[in-house]
Amino acid sequence: MAGKLRSKWIGPFVVTNVFHYGAVEIKSAGTDKVFKVNGQRLKLFHENLMPEEEIVEELPLEEPSYTPAATP
Repeated sequence: MAGKLRSKWIGPFVVTNVFHYGAVEIKSAGTDKVFKVNGQRLKLFHENLMPEEEIVEELPLEEPSYTPAATP
C-alpha cells in the first residue's frame, strides 16, 4: 500500500520523552521519524514471550498388547 493510505504506525517505536497530561514522544526504530502521540494509545511490545521449542523427551510408540481375562 502506498501513499497516504499506508499506516505510519507500524513499529517498533522507542519512547524518547514523556510530557505532562499523557503525551508521549516516540521515535520509529526504522526511519528515525519522531511523533508526539497520546500515551493511552500505545501498546507494550514484549520481545520473546514464547520460549523456543525444544524436545524434552522422545518416546517410541509400541503396539498395544491384550491379554484376555481368565474365565472361571
